Parts: sequence; C-alpha cells; structure tokens
Amino acid sequence: MPELITAQKALKNSDVRVIGVAVDGENVDLKKFLDKIRASGFETFIDGNQAIPGKMGVSVVPTNFIIDGNGNLVAYAEGYLPWENPQIISFLKEIGKKYASGPSAAKKPASAPVGSVGSVFKISQF
Repeated sequence: MPELITAQKALKNSDVRVIGVAVDGENVDLKKFLDKIRASGFETFIDGNQAIPGKMGVSVVPTNFIIDGNGNLVAYAEGYLPWENPQIISFLKEIGKKYASGPSAAKKPASAPVGSVGSVFKISQF
C-alpha cells in the first residue's frame, strides 16, 4: 500500500489514476484501515460482492490492472511490484499517454519489460 500511495501522488498530474480496490467484502472498515496506515486520501473502492477476483481471473493478491479510458484491460501485474520505482512511474505515464482515451488514442507501443499476452500486457519484471 505505501508504494501505491507514493505512485498515486507521483501520477497525480498525469493521465493515470491509481485506485485501490478492497476485495475483502462489505464487512471491512476501509476508512479505519486507511486512517491506520495514514492513507486517508488514497482513492479506494470496496468490492462488496467480491466480484472482481472472479471476473478478472485473479489468483494472486495483489493483482494490479491497467485499464484504458474506455474500461478495457491494457496490462496487469500479479503480486508485488515496487510501484514507487521511477522506471515504473515512467512506464505508467507512457501507458497513460497511449491509452487514456482508449485504444483509439494509441500512437506507439509503450517501452517496458513486458510480455505480450494477446493485446494485453503482463508486466513481467522491473
């Protein structure tokens, strides 16, 4: 979480939004948790029905998704990544420029160590 909070702040004025989604169900006291870890301003939603893991094929927590401006899956990363890493922030900004308005905004491929999975990238290493 601290790395995602740092990334959210670093990307504040870019085409990228970092949003947390709690998949713990409706019984989680999200505000209390965010206050406890000093992340009260971190944009977070609750998946009360726990629908996202099944619909998105999540088998590892955390799984992080990059979704374009039209709601299409562009990239994903399973497990921990150092989101505050300058290379990752730069990559996310590049992805944001390319996909902020959806696939029609795509101008050039993003340069990052990724493995192509169909038209979706899996971030494989940093």
